[in-house]
Amino acid sequence: MCHDPNCEIYYVNFARDRLSVTSYSDDAILAKVDTWADTVAGLA
Repeated sequence: MCHDPNCEIYYVNFARDRLSVTSYSDDAILAKVDTWADTVAGLA
């Protein structure tokens, strides 16, 4: 479970072959997670 500065709670799940983001309503959260994931070599 993650907590964004805008007080929204969302979930990031890691699997061997994918990363999923759920329970968010602000698309900026998905963009932040996507940008972060692009910097992690094992997720690229």
